[in-house]
Amino acid sequence: MELAVYFAQIEHVLDLEEALRPVEIERLPGFLWTAMFDDMNAVEYSTHAMTVKWLESVYEQGGELSRLYFGQEFCEHLIPPPEDALQAAFAARQLGWGFTYVTGSVTDAGLQRTTANLKILDQNGLSCEVVVNDWGVLRCLRRQFPDFTPTIGRLLLRQQRLARFSDISSRPVNTREIQTSESAIRTNQRSVLRSTNVSNAAYRKRIIDAGVQRLDLDIVPQGIDLPEDKWGFEVSCYYPWTYVTGGRNCLTAALHDPVRQHVVVDGPCSRPCRQINRTLNESTEPSIVQRGNTVFVVNQDYAIPYLDGTIPIDRIVLEPYLPV
Repeated sequence: MELAVYFAQIEHVLDLEEALRPVEIERLPGFLWTAMFDDMNAVEYSTHAMTVKWLESVYEQGGELSRLYFGQEFCEHLIPPPEDALQAAFAARQLGWGFTYVTGSVTDAGLQRTTANLKILDQNGLSCEVVVNDWGVLRCLRRQFPDFTPTIGRLLLRQQRLARFSDISSRPVNTREIQTSESAIRTNQRSVLRSTNVSNAAYRKRIIDAGVQRLDLDIVPQGIDLPEDKWGFEVSCYYPWTYVTGGRNCLTAALHDPVRQHVVVDGPCSRPCRQINRTLNESTEPSIVQRGNTVFVVNQDYAIPYLDGTIPIDRIVLEPYLPV
């Protein structure tokens, strides 16, 4: 199984050793423990520690990182400048890794910035995978950058995220005046929860015709039904942060500009999301965090079937930090 690491900020790429440094929690002084783990953003620290610990266990078994994901899926105000995209690609080459540039859902302005980044990679002979989360970006790749290999990202793959009723075996089934057996109903329910839009033949044809070879999925609690041949695609999953929902309105940006709370604003953003989270509920299990315009959940116990090969994934994309 291939192992990739995903960073949304160039600082983490340029200081990779520090970004993946394990935190020895038991050796932290009490005041630092309190500052790091007793506030509303503690889930980020604990999740980073969990992620790096898992990575160390992979190293012990002979595995290693071999690919860098870099870019921005969720907010076009955070699309990196061309020089950052170029730096990240050269850093991956220097490490002997593959490089995947990540793009998001964009407006026309965001598409221009995305195109500028793809152009500088192309001009420097850095053909690579491109994660696509917008049909306009996919069309741009086909027309202007045929040497890039498109991957369908998680924003274009419909999954039942954070499914509340993933444990359907514990839910009562009303079979009154229904001829179908209870076991068949449960099987059908499970199939619906575990399906994606890739199971639709018309959708598969569309993305295959566009040159797509890989699907990047989120880890969801109910799992996913993949046929043995995975419809002819390679399949990745993101660990440990699962995308739940997002939008163009940004409550975090509204802290600096109240208009943004109610109206989509395409002007410059001060990017307060790089310093502030809006944790939804400290007691929520699993942990839910809002960063900027996007809500994430930590996938822990239910990630095991993806990580141990029970679900036929061939690449894990490690997210040591929230990918915003």
